[in-house]
Amino acid sequence: MKGSRDSINTPDKENAVYGAGLKFAMNDLSPDYSALEIGNYILGNGFSSRLMDRLRQKEGLCYAVGSQLGVDSQDKASQFLMYAICNPENIDKVDKGAVEELTKLLKDGISRMN
Repeated sequence: MKGSRDSINTPDKENAVYGAGLKFAMNDLSPDYSALEIGNYILGNGFSSRLMDRLRQKEGLCYAVGSQLGVDSQDKASQFLMYAICNPENIDKVDKGAVEELTKLLKDGISRMN
């Protein structure tokens, strides 16, 4: 399925919200489930995640940022989300940085130095 980008203009608001997501078929019995949970934790859970470290701590582009994984125990209806709250001027940089961090994790994997 092809993705899309939608914007809702709210000129009286000082914040922008970034969201990216993917739905896929998986439940918690899948052999890839545990690895996906670990990858999500490293990418976007907590103050030591890659998204937080880069987009908030290093580049100062957003107020909050993270990722979320939802995998059901019975149904194969799962989703992965990345999100951020930022100044509207930074939304394109947040989008680019989030996709770069996800791509880097998928391409290079995890090491002790990451």
